[in-house]
Amino acid sequence: MVKQLNWFKLAWTITLIPSISLGLFYSFVLRARLVLGRWPIPYQPDPKDLDFLFHDWLVWLSIPATYLSAIAMIGLFILMIFSIRIRKFNYPLAGVIFTSSFMVWWICFHSDPGQFWEWFID
Repeated sequence: MVKQLNWFKLAWTITLIPSISLGLFYSFVLRARLVLGRWPIPYQPDPKDLDFLFHDWLVWLSIPATYLSAIAMIGLFILMIFSIRIRKFNYPLAGVIFTSSFMVWWICFHSDPGQFWEWFID
């Protein structure tokens, strides 16, 4: 038997993607810190040399997923405008959470405190 898609869980997953992406990235940086005994700096060491392949892969996938989640959130709010509501989904709360977490992600990605993104992407 095929299970029906749970729209409520999907909507909250879309809402939390920027937060998940930030968590994945900074947990990767923290893992590198624990292994190296110092904070990583650009080009030293190459993140691929740390053998965190699955974690590395997840971080790389989370970058485009964060941008795509913005498009998906617009779609969720278009559904709301046309009165196709997901039961028990709190649209205002989801909007605040998504917007604030996306802004924090965007600022961290583009201002690159600690030069960790430069180290990761190099």
